[in-house]
Amino acid sequence: MKKLSLIFALFLSGFAGDLDYKSLSSDFKQSVASEGKAIMYTGNFVAQAKNAYWHYQKPNVKNIYFYGDEVVIIEPDLEQAIYTKLKDIPDLAGILRSATKKSENRYEANFDGILYKVTMRDGKPAIVEYTDKLDNVVRIELSNVKINENIADSEIFKPRIPKGYDIVTN
Repeated sequence: MKKLSLIFALFLSGFAGDLDYKSLSSDFKQSVASEGKAIMYTGNFVAQAKNAYWHYQKPNVKNIYFYGDEVVIIEPDLEQAIYTKLKDIPDLAGILRSATKKSENRYEANFDGILYKVTMRDGKPAIVEYTDKLDNVVRIELSNVKINENIADSEIFKPRIPKGYDIVTN
């Protein structure tokens, strides 16, 4: 459940249609519930076009870099970095491109049999909800959302793997 929720969280890294932003940054609370148990994640992210940086603060520190067609997950507690290609995860930017407006503040997209629901607040994404194929119920609440602001440090999107970390590729 843990790794899957991190990968699915990347869907906010691409935007299109009514949800088309040059950049988006936010704090987040992500809950992943399954079989009566829930895990709560907190952190923040910065995203633009095909680049994104997600920083998970709790329950464990993780840094996820999404750039071009690559994803790198750095896990300091395990002293490892995981490399994967975008083709190994759903085209989540495509999910939002296909999102349709259902009401004033609600959008939905169906991708690969999963219904994604996006709730807007004050013209900004506020909540994303879906149930994945393993029946995990995922809810991501966004706060301090900033859209179309200049990202002063583009280096934030480049993974920095500490010396001595194990490198895992899939």
